Amino acid sequence: MAAVSIPVLWGGNLPETLRFYQTLGYTVTVEQTRPYTYGVVTRDGFDLHLGPTPKDLTAEQAYISCLVLRDEVESLHGEFTAALRAEYGRVPARGTPRITRFRPGQTRFTVVDPCETSSTGNRWRRHAVEPRHQCPVGVVSDQTAPTMRRATAA
Repeated sequence: MAAVSIPVLWGGNLPETLRFYQTLGYTVTVEQTRPYTYGVVTRDGFDLHLGPTPKDLTAEQAYISCLVLRDEVESLHGEFTAALRAEYGRVPARGTPRITRFRPGQTRFTVVDPCETSSTGNRWRRHAVEPRHQCPVGVVSDQTAPTMRRATAA
């Protein structure tokens, strides 16, 4: 078996965070409450691991991130937007959770979950978020990250 690295993002209120990812079409594969909270969601062949959120850190101190590369992100943005509209009655663009707009020609977008975890395409930072505690997860087109593709393919 090849070595694998699995980043663990902050889970916040784990049941709420897992529900959010289910809204976006992820499947919950792990939901643990004791001895500590831990969850795993999966979609399209990748997993997001969600662990306990530190209570004594500020948003800036607790910042971590993860990037997901995809061949195509426009249709995924459409799916996420439709799912969020169905769940919340609108497409949330401010506060948490939220999703950024996807303009023609773009290769990335950002989703911010209830824990203020950000999922962004290619741009990894706070994905337009000023969170209490932030855990970014990015969704980007492979076309925007050719050096990353080469590095991971080697």
